[in-house]
Amino acid sequence: MQIIENIALITINETLIFQLLSFFLFVFILNRIMIRPLKRVMNERESLLERISGEISTTEKNFDEISHEIEAQENAARNAAYKIRNQIENSGQQAADEILAQARKDIDAQKAKAHEHMMARLEAARQEIQKEAAVISDRMIASLLGRRSAS
Repeated sequence: MQIIENIALITINETLIFQLLSFFLFVFILNRIMIRPLKRVMNERESLLERISGEISTTEKNFDEISHEIEAQENAARNAAYKIRNQIENSGQQAADEILAQARKDIDAQKAKAHEHMMARLEAARQEIQKEAAVISDRMIASLLGRRSAS
């Protein structure tokens, strides 16, 4: 039996060339079958992500613009509502003042009518009292003098 000692790690012979060709063929096939499709998919995904991020930024800008428009419309609507509320309050106050003035006129008219009615009744009562006083004075005079007065 013969012991072969080989100290070198790589021996240059025909197997090395075959191994190199096999390795390059493997790298070529690996590149064709795996690496190129993976790169293509990665590039497609990267472009898709860039497109999506562009759409997101455009959408955010649109959202900001719409938000500002909505805020401006809200402020305009709020201002219009305040104006309308003030107009309604003013017209309501004016109507209340008119109703109050009319009520005061009615109260004054009723007071005047009641005063006239009271004065008429008072005058009627005075006349009645004067008649009764005249009758009573005539009776007193007649009873004191024993006769009737000429009046």
